[in-house]
Amino acid sequence: MMTARGISSFLPHLPYGERELAEKEQLVLRLEKQYPADVGVLAAFLLNYVKLNPGEALYYGTNEPHAYIYGDCVEGMATLDNVVRAGLTPKHWDVKTLCSMLTYIQGTAVNPYVMRYIPPLDDFEVDHCILPEQSTAEFSSIPGPSIFMVVEGE
Repeated sequence: MMTARGISSFLPHLPYGERELAEKEQLVLRLEKQYPADVGVLAAFLLNYVKLNPGEALYYGTNEPHAYIYGDCVEGMATLDNVVRAGLTPKHWDVKTLCSMLTYIQGTAVNPYVMRYIPPLDDFEVDHCILPEQSTAEFSSIPGPSIFMVVEGE
């Protein structure tokens, strides 16, 4: 298990000066300054780091770990007792309960290049496609609208 001493010995191994630090590496340093010796700072390497602009929203289901880092935010929750802390707070941590309630849902492989994420809603699904150069992928039609976003490449 990672300890506060382990974190302080890990941080000097970040590649200072060798290259510009990656976004998550910068986040770890910022969190460590805010929460010194808190093992929760390493969660930055394990979780998705999402920056929302004003007016944007994010859905995450019950028992999915998340952390609000900075800025103004409104969090809407169902009537559940799902506030379990395991770091990045001076409040009580309950790591054992957190580990027992996680869902570990990663998506389903549609083909070698596509993972499908299906939230517990009927409103949408997300296909995440990473396509190597010179490769193709087919997407079957669905009953209703579809949105495709190309983030990188042509």
